[in-house]
Amino acid sequence: MLRGGVGCFRIKPRTLRTIGQVYFMSASSSVIAHEGFLVALPDSLYNRWIDPIRKHGAIRCSLTGRLQSIRRKDIVQLFEDYTGVPQVYLLVEDCGR
Repeated sequence: MLRGGVGCFRIKPRTLRTIGQVYFMSASSSVIAHEGFLVALPDSLYNRWIDPIRKHGAIRCSLTGRLQSIRRKDIVQLFEDYTGVPQVYLLVEDCGR
């Protein structure tokens, strides 16, 4: 666990050169946020799903996307003190229910 887990808070949106604005969240098969995996939702998917997430605390869906490396200058503060933590995230392309 990463001192409370990446999934236990929201990181402010970031702008990616090729995608535009993305929002980082956690996806977990156990419904426990800090056991999850870091995912980035493009603005369009975030806007589509944020109201149900706020209302229910989570949504159940199947994610499809591309695994991306975290560039050092983007989110280095989150991972710089940890060893053995994959510095990757899933750039979500689809969130099907």
